[in-house]
This record gives sequence, structure tokens and C-alpha cells, in this order.
Amino acid sequence: RLAEEARLAEEARVAEEARLAEEARLAKEALLAEEEARLEEEKRRREEEISRLAEIEKQAEDEQERELARQAAELAEIARQEAELAEQELNALKADKINASNSNDTAAVEDEPVVELPDTPIEETNKEPVIEFSTTFDEVKSDAGTEVETETEEEEEEE
Repeated sequence: RLAEEARLAEEARVAEEARLAEEARLAKEALLAEEEARLEEEKRRREEEISRLAEIEKQAEDEQERELARQAAELAEIARQEAELAEQELNALKADKINASNSNDTAAVEDEPVVELPDTPIEETNKEPVIEFSTTFDEVKSDAGTEVETETEEEEEEE
């Protein structure tokens, strides 16, 4: 009977150890499952965060593109306005040049003194005599336009 009680006690102890080992194993599995669930939840949150950040980044890029498009449109409008102003200035300069040219033509005509010719011609006086040499040295012309003949001419005329 003692042996049987010892055997029963031994079986109870072994059963208790097995139960404790099973509880320990189950507790360990529960901890592992809990850790795995925590890691899965953390992974899911990170993926959501990554997705949210990607969406924010996409929105920021879209907003940046819209801003760049808006700025480009503003710059295009400014360039168009500057081109219009430059064209207006160029047209004004052309008009000023044409007006200045027309007024200069008129002013040049108005600024020139009027010179009237006298009614009677003015004779030029005090001219030096011009002597023309010919091969015979026959004629000498004076300023008054009279001709002086030399002896050789007179002789030729007489003959």
C-alpha cells in the first residue's frame, strides 16, 4: 500500500510537473502570440503612417505643382504686361521720333535765314587780271574783259 501511495504520489507529482510544464508552455506561447500581435499592430501602424506620409507627400507635391503653376502663370502675365509696356514705349518712341523729325524739318526750314537776291546784279571788282598763254603769246586778257593784242597779231590782221 505504501508502494502504491508512493507510486500514486509519484504519478501526481509527475502529473503536476506536466501540468506546470504545460502551463509554462502555454504561457510562453501566449507571450509569443501577444508579442507577435503587438509586432503586427506596430507593423500595421507603421504601414498606415507610411501610407499617410505618402499621401501627405503627394498632396504637398500636388500643392507645390499648383503653386509652381500659379507662379508660372503670374510670371507669364507679368511678362505679357512687360511686353505690352515695351511695345507701347517703342510705339511712343517711334511717334516721338517721327514728330521730332517732322518738327526738325519744319524747324530747320524756319531756322534758316531768308536770303534775298538783290534786284540789280553786283559786279565783282578788284579781280586780278588773268593771263592766258597761247603758243604765240598773242592775247592777254584783263579782268575787264578787254583784249590786248600784241604786235604779231596786228601784223597778221593787216595781212
